Amino acid sequence: MNKYQGLLTTIANELHIECGEAEHNDNWKARIVYSLLGRMAYASLSDHQEENEVIPEERESVSITHFKQRIRVLLDSYLTLYPEISPLFETAKAELCNEIYDVYLKAGCIYHTPYEVLQSSPCISKQSDLQFERGMPLDRQQCISGLGSYLPNGSTFDGVKVYSSVQEMFGLQPDTLSDFWTDLLSHANWQPLHTNEDMEYLPYRPPLYRWIATPQENGVASISRIGQPGRGSYLYYLYKMENGQMLGSQLPQWLTNDPLYGGSSYRAVSNACLAVSSSLPAIKYHIDGPIVKMRLQYLLPPAELYWVKLYSWPSSFYNVRSNFERVFSQPVFWAVNAILEQTGYQFAEE
Repeated sequence: MNKYQGLLTTIANELHIECGEAEHNDNWKARIVYSLLGRMAYASLSDHQEENEVIPEERESVSITHFKQRIRVLLDSYLTLYPEISPLFETAKAELCNEIYDVYLKAGCIYHTPYEVLQSSPCISKQSDLQFERGMPLDRQQCISGLGSYLPNGSTFDGVKVYSSVQEMFGLQPDTLSDFWTDLLSHANWQPLHTNEDMEYLPYRPPLYRWIATPQENGVASISRIGQPGRGSYLYYLYKMENGQMLGSQLPQWLTNDPLYGGSSYRAVSNACLAVSSSLPAIKYHIDGPIVKMRLQYLLPPAELYWVKLYSWPSSFYNVRSNFERVFSQPVFWAVNAILEQTGYQFAEE
């Protein structure tokens, strides 16, 4: 950390990225570099040197390329400076550019116009004493957890949109899982459901990602789906058994196949279903001094998942796209914990 006049230490201090008590020093360096790559790539959206190099119809793809290329160039530079962390990124180099872009896009930090990618408008929201920030000027002193920026007891200024809640700012589910499920059932239009061998049913035991071939027979409403797995074109249904007859109510496709998130959107429904039946496992976490390691046993709905990924680091940089194990700055973890618990998710310390 003392090489190059303490460059990484200076960056860590500026971004408030602390090393865990049991964390290997090289992994801390990798987290610092990951956050710096995201911040510098985000800054590149203010670059305009490519504007005179392409025709307007090509500007969108060039803008995305410019964003990702900045990440790759910076990564190569820092791995040259710090070869000891190069093995941590060796298998992830090709994925890292796409991952950072994907997280920023789906967490609302960047958006498209017809011909270019732009930073989001400045906005904030608060959870207790923590202020989540997005689209703020990069010369603003901020704390960073993963790729996301925040401030404890943050201040604002003119021109910044202040959201009433973190849920509103990041498009998170506003209702509890229980209320969401109750509302779905209240709008169900139950009809006889004709099934075949291709119909799959929501599992109630791990692994929760592996749908099963046998429906629930207890008369309690659950979820089924049918479609083409390779293409992700599933149709989802509420279903229940009554007097030996399966009844179903098709769920709207906007709810299960959102244009931004694709086929993973159904998880808002499946997690609500599992939660009300007390079948949704607790999210595990382990405190390591100033950082917290979180381990998911199932996937969150896309909006919640990308919010979590924005404000955390991959647990291992061998797989930067990992959705199940993440690392947070401790203040951010407790804010995330409070919001998800309010929604109905449970946590258990390891």
